Amino acid sequence: MSSFLGVVFLVFIKRSKLKIAVKIKEFVNGLIEGILSIFKMKKKWAFIFHTLFIWAMYLLMFYFTSFAVEDLLGIPFAAIAAAA
Repeated sequence: MSSFLGVVFLVFIKRSKLKIAVKIKEFVNGLIEGILSIFKMKKKWAFIFHTLFIWAMYLLMFYFTSFAVEDLLGIPFAAIAAAA
């Protein structure tokens, strides 16, 4: 049932002229264009590595600073990732 609703939503977005539908379509097209532009880069592996490294450090920063607040001791990493 949910896949049917997904298909209906996609068809609606593709054919609709409503302002919100056009905004969603432009946003999704921009995301796709951005992702595909990574494959055209000269140093794409360095870019991907640095992106993953930055995100890992960002999550670890949240994790280690959670030890500074006594009430946050023992909080699961999934909760920290969701908060980040």
